[in-house]
Amino acid sequence: FPPTIDLEEFLSDDADRSQSWKYTLHGVLVHSGDVHGGHYFGLLRPTTENKWYRFDDDRVVPIHPEEVFEEYYGGEFPQTHNSGMRMRQNSKRFTNAYMLVYIREALSDRVMCKGDAPVPEHLIKRIQQDKDDEERRIRERQELANMTRVTVIGREQFAKHQGFDLCQFNQRQAKDNQLYSELVPRNMTLGDFKKLYGDRYGLKTDDFRLWTMVARVNKTIRCDVPLVGESIDMTLAQLKENRGPKWPDVRLFCEERSAGSPERFHLEKPKQGTNLVHIKYYMPEEERMVGLGNLYAQSDQPVASIIPALRKMAGLPDDASLTLYEEVKPSLVEEMETALTFQRAEIQSGDIICFQQSRPEVNTEGELNTVTKFFDDMENRVSIEFVERPARNDGDSFGNTNQKGSRTSVGAAAAGADSDSSNNDKAYTMVASTKMPYDQVAQRLAEEIGERDPMRLRFYTVGPNGQMRQPVRRMTSTTLGDMLPTVNYAPPPINADGLKEYLVMYERMEVNIMQIEKLRSIRVTYIGKNMKDEHAVEVLVPKIGTAHTLMEATYAKVENALRSKAQGGGDAAAAIKPFALRFYAVNGHRVKRVIDGSENIDDLGGLRLGEVVAEYVNSEEQTESEPKDDETRMDTDEDPVQGMGVDVEVFHFYRDLGHTHGVPFLFRIYAGEAWADTWARLERRLGLGEKELKSMGVVVGSHGAADLQACQVVQEGSVGMDNTKPANSLGTGQNTPSVTPPPPAAATIKPEPETDLSAVDPTATANGDDAQQKQQQPSEADSNKAQNGSESASSGNGAVPIDASSVCVWDIIQRMVSEQEVMDDSSGTPRTTPGFIGLNHIDRSSRHRGVHQERAIRILN
Repeated sequence: FPPTIDLEEFLSDDADRSQSWKYTLHGVLVHSGDVHGGHYFGLLRPTTENKWYRFDDDRVVPIHPEEVFEEYYGGEFPQTHNSGMRMRQNSKRFTNAYMLVYIREALSDRVMCKGDAPVPEHLIKRIQQDKDDEERRIRERQELANMTRVTVIGREQFAKHQGFDLCQFNQRQAKDNQLYSELVPRNMTLGDFKKLYGDRYGLKTDDFRLWTMVARVNKTIRCDVPLVGESIDMTLAQLKENRGPKWPDVRLFCEERSAGSPERFHLEKPKQGTNLVHIKYYMPEEERMVGLGNLYAQSDQPVASIIPALRKMAGLPDDASLTLYEEVKPSLVEEMETALTFQRAEIQSGDIICFQQSRPEVNTEGELNTVTKFFDDMENRVSIEFVERPARNDGDSFGNTNQKGSRTSVGAAAAGADSDSSNNDKAYTMVASTKMPYDQVAQRLAEEIGERDPMRLRFYTVGPNGQMRQPVRRMTSTTLGDMLPTVNYAPPPINADGLKEYLVMYERMEVNIMQIEKLRSIRVTYIGKNMKDEHAVEVLVPKIGTAHTLMEATYAKVENALRSKAQGGGDAAAAIKPFALRFYAVNGHRVKRVIDGSENIDDLGGLRLGEVVAEYVNSEEQTESEPKDDETRMDTDEDPVQGMGVDVEVFHFYRDLGHTHGVPFLFRIYAGEAWADTWARLERRLGLGEKELKSMGVVVGSHGAADLQACQVVQEGSVGMDNTKPANSLGTGQNTPSVTPPPPAAATIKPEPETDLSAVDPTATANGDDAQQKQQQPSEADSNKAQNGSESASSGNGAVPIDASSVCVWDIIQRMVSEQEVMDDSSGTPRTTPGFIGLNHIDRSSRHRGVHQERAIRILN
């Protein structure tokens, strides 16, 4: 980029040229990096002097003018060649100017500032505020460096603690049983802190003494030595350095004077062979542990010697039989042999002994009747919030209602996998061990939500972002832990009780989950009397069987849904008229095949390749012999005037045949019916608004047509079409169905005026000689018009519009295909013609819904 530019040559004739129109470069804005990220800075020339500065965040440094023009214009570094060395390849510059600031020289005095510019008042205040904040942070850091945190376990905290050890020195400590924890000066002596702690809890300094805590190799934290005598003069900093350097705080235990304490216990250490032992009492009936305090045990005495004291501490009868346990480590709690001495039992100061009343050994599943079971449950205890599976993303509850107490199909849960779990206002919280069996979890949840059969509940793992994952498979070894996310996810939150919190989703199944292994969920798209009446129906069918079971299951579900809908409208006695469903398989938004029920389930292609569409057909209309009106004629097999019709495929696309979308369907066309009448019936079948219908383009083609060049345009739309590029060369990644290449255009579309269409429509003779003659002998004008359209299409100039007022869809398809493709010679009855009607419009209804549903089906598979 140049240092100056002259714009006079670009002025208009009447522009003012009294002053120069030369501009000088004064600023270059630079980006260093690439499209994924980088850094911005500016190169500025703030005065008329040729002095440049680089403004980079809080740094302003002078730079040479040559650097401005040589280093920031992008491109590549020049090649370098040293003697005796290979030439280095060009390397790309990652620092580029992206904006230039030029100032008109004639007006530079008006723009540029002379001398030192005054600093704005708000900048002065901002700079001073930043300095004050920095000084405050420095003071806080200095004060914090002179402070230390002290955490103390007292008698009350030990009494309420339900887990292993004396307490939890982390966030798992229950919120209603918080430890004493404060920041105090590091140079405070232990004696001064003891007085501070005593004043907080109303204790005299002679009535308690503090013990240091130590982390043992077996991952326990226990009392170590009492702080008496000379230790009382130590500072907290010295204590932390000598006794607990690994911890961020100083951890202490407060031993209060008891009846068995020595008189000078606050001044002297326990005698040799005397051990401070902490006592816990377990009550199986309440499944609760209580910390009773501590006592002194002599190393040479048997363990049984403390049993009378234990009975007294717990308020038990003198003849109560007790069972004692030792807390060895978090994963090991052993029953003690009372005949051994404390020394043989390896009991030392700081150890914890738990006891309970002896009970007969009864292996009752789920009951915490021993200390061992209680601690195992506490170690694995979590808080689970069960929420019912959220509604489907598309909000469609047709046949798949998810209200409280209602049933959902297996596949409906997968379709709602991306829903937000916050939509559920009904939740049940369960506190349980991760080792609880699957059946027991289902039983407890069933009792809470009023479900009779627990085996009709299915559970889903939920990730940390609320996304529903794979369903949990029920096996004999499946536990509550298998319903939780793996350790690869972020750590779960901790609740007020110190328990990890998780979320699990459940759904009410149609069948027992033990039968699901033999069943398969298939999503069927139900189409009512018009295409806007579209619903997704999930049905369960045996994995091995015919499509007839699929058709029966779908019919039953649709019938129930229609009846519920009619009753919900206020007519409790509403009766559903007999109806029929026509089934066909869809692949890539195109009709793949018509399903008659004899196909095997596996032959339908699988959910990953397509889906099934069930189209509503009124059975009464099929049997009535009297003429039908325009409203009902669209679903009939026979028209009293036109005769037998032929079904063609109608599908939706956008600009090109390869860009398909929406749900295709079969539509009946009749020989001799004008396009205006056909379009009127098609409008009713679509059920769209007037605005959408006006913008919709319509093309007609044979089944083998792969692009618009082999089609006839019946109706122009406002969307536009791509007439030149074949669909199979776009490479857009759309679900384009596999189609065979069309025959040569000239051979396909060439009109055949002498074709005997009565062979296609055997009822044509019953419609009168005039109708038959009209079908067999098209007018000369029509023949010429069709031939002209044929020649244009064969020339490769794209789809050719036709005069829709005088041509019917039947005639267009007849000219594109042979009689054998429309007529089954063996039966003499018409079948689905290899022709189609394509509707060109933008997909506004199912663009996002289809993506979510396809993804959910893949997850289910």
